[in-house]
Amino acid sequence: MSNEVTTTQQDPNAKNVINYEPVFPVMTASINLELPVEDMASDLFALATDVVNCEGGFTTYTTGQNIDHVRGINELKQAIYGVCCAVGRELKMELNYDKASINIWANVMRRDGHEPVHNHKRGVFSGTFIVHADEKDSPTVLENPTEIFRNHEGYIRPQDYTAFTAPSIAINPKVNNMVVWPSWMNYHVPKLQQSGPRVSIGFTIDFLPPGA
Repeated sequence: MSNEVTTTQQDPNAKNVINYEPVFPVMTASINLELPVEDMASDLFALATDVVNCEGGFTTYTTGQNIDHVRGINELKQAIYGVCCAVGRELKMELNYDKASINIWANVMRRDGHEPVHNHKRGVFSGTFIVHADEKDSPTVLENPTEIFRNHEGYIRPQDYTAFTAPSIAINPKVNNMVVWPSWMNYHVPKLQQSGPRVSIGFTIDFLPPGA
């Protein structure tokens, strides 16, 4: 990406080129899977019932309940492993790809439910898989990790935000879609305005160092 400007100090017909380069982009990834989401949702509804143990919903993240019995969960784990290995290799990360640890949990969010800003920086990659949701339900919002964007506030209209200036990026929920991002990245889910439920499976994957 470049632009040309005419300088006043030189020949008016001479042009210098401004080169624009992304300096600190963050790699994320998304993929559409073909898992039995209806069966998965049914199993998770039975697990959650009407329990509320978080911000307007239910999560096994705090209870530590095992969800390995949920239909399709093994296929999801395989997809998490495969995609995260691909992202790591794309980034030239020196990881022990043969030794990975995956932590997964279920989230059943109802009206006014939300997830506050947080991260899972003890892992290498984190992400979410949408099991059941309306596309108008609350998005997953990734926070801009750079602080410099704050200098743009008041100078750029929200409709003109780009990946370089936006304070956050919203990813609308799409059933059977998985999104992956670096575990150190802050994210949140705004209050669910629909009646819900919005059902997702969150995860974090860690890899041992090379040679471990």
